[in-house]
Amino acid sequence: MPTEPDFAAVPMGSFVRCRQSPDPEDSDFRGLLLAAPTRVTFNPGRRDPMQDSFEAIPVCGTYVFDVNHLGLQDQLVEHTVLVAVEARTMAVYTSAVAEVTGPPRGSGSLFDVPESIGPAWITGHFNVDLAALLDLPPAEADYHVYAVLGEHASNALHIEVRREPPASPPRERRAVRGPK
Repeated sequence: MPTEPDFAAVPMGSFVRCRQSPDPEDSDFRGLLLAAPTRVTFNPGRRDPMQDSFEAIPVCGTYVFDVNHLGLQDQLVEHTVLVAVEARTMAVYTSAVAEVTGPPRGSGSLFDVPESIGPAWITGHFNVDLAALLDLPPAEADYHVYAVLGEHASNALHIEVRREPPASPPRERRAVRGPK
């Protein structure tokens, strides 16, 4: 489970802006931004039934690009790739964002924007379970995570995945008798 409680409420598998979605600091920003908890704990042997992963690792993404960037019309998220690199083993896991979640919209495309209007851009969001999307192994790890679309790479995140500490055995209570 994410150690930052806000990330437990992420609507994974969705394409909506949520409270955890990163916001560009500059109105001229074009690119990808990611947000995720810095630490996630899991219980070995347990699976998240909603996400079909060993533990949900929420990643929220925001993208802002000029209309028809890379000739993709409004199909940007289908071509966005999430990458996780395990820091110790250097194992690399990748997948297209839409591979698990499905396309965010119908198969239509944006209307043509007349040049007289000036530049237009498209903004979108995605919320995925990194563990399910990339089929990450149920093991302790340190992942460096980023997204790529064409020549654009997002900010890089560091996510620690750790086992939940074992529960302490209940303390035995002994009856204490007072003087008679």
